[in-house]
Amino acid sequence: MDTVEMVIGSRADVDEYVLRIIVEFNRGVRRVRLKAFNDNICKLADVYASLKERLGDSVSIVEGRTGARRDRGRRKIYMDILVEYSPV
Repeated sequence: MDTVEMVIGSRADVDEYVLRIIVEFNRGVRRVRLKAFNDNICKLADVYASLKERLGDSVSIVEGRTGARRDRGRRKIYMDILVEYSPV
C-alpha cells in the first residue's frame, strides 16, 4: 500500500498518534510519514520513541528531513520522518 501522511499537532496526545499509526500498519500500510512544525517537533520524537517501545525492531526510520520555510511572513521550522514497518 501507499505511504500514509500524518501531521503531529497539539490536539491529540502521543498515545492517540501511536494508536493511529498502529491501526494503519494493521490495515496493511508499511510506511507512515510523520510531520511536525515548531513546538510539536518534540511530540513527533515522543511519538516515534513510544512506537519503537511498543513495536521494537519492526519499525525504523527510513528517511528524515528538517528545515524551515516562510509561511505568511513567519519562519516555520519542520521535521519530517518516514517510518517503515517490517513485521518480524
